[in-house]
Amino acid sequence: MTDKFVFSKLDYSAIEKSTQEIIAAISNDHSLVEMDGLIADSLKHYYLFKEYSDVQLIKAFKSVGGNPYSLLFFLLRNIYPEHHLYYPNAVVERGAPMERQILYSIDDLSIYGMIKLRNDYGNVLIHPETLGDKIHELIEHKEIKFPDYPHFNSKYYVVALDTEKFCSVISEDLINLIDSVPHAFVEIHNDLLLIGLKKNADIDNALVLVDFLDAVAAKSNII
Repeated sequence: MTDKFVFSKLDYSAIEKSTQEIIAAISNDHSLVEMDGLIADSLKHYYLFKEYSDVQLIKAFKSVGGNPYSLLFFLLRNIYPEHHLYYPNAVVERGAPMERQILYSIDDLSIYGMIKLRNDYGNVLIHPETLGDKIHELIEHKEIKFPDYPHFNSKYYVVALDTEKFCSVISEDLINLIDSVPHAFVEIHNDLLLIGLKKNADIDNALVLVDFLDAVAAKSNII
């Protein structure tokens, strides 16, 4: 258990190594360039991150060619940072007050993608449907269903702030692309789409997201 807890809030050497390995692997087929200046605070406005007590941007990369706004970025997410204090052999910031001794596991490192869309979809949330969603739907009746896409309907729970607006612009291409990603968590703010898998950061998950971003970019004239 303790092998996973090898770096603190101020020691990103293990994270750096992991991100470099992932980027090196996917750069064989995808052109990415590291970028500076991405405003991490803007991510806190996304519903997908509301359950986390701490979200830190580690690195961000921009796709070269295709869509000029196609990003892949690495985040540290933590629901209850204080729970790591009780693991032995964990690394902490020396001399810091107990409430600031926030530790991270490699399991807290995740990958997300973001891309600019052609159309304005309003505010939309798409995620794997849970039992709680099904029970909630019996009361609220807010879920959006697509009659021609039963597989997508059975897989994902979709809600939008402006249902009419969203349904008027959503295309078959975007539905199929999201449906092709296993366990995707998608949030759209107007013309910016955020996608993540809520899984550990690894090469396979990174490739899934990069392939999705490339596929959306290839259809940027209609999506």
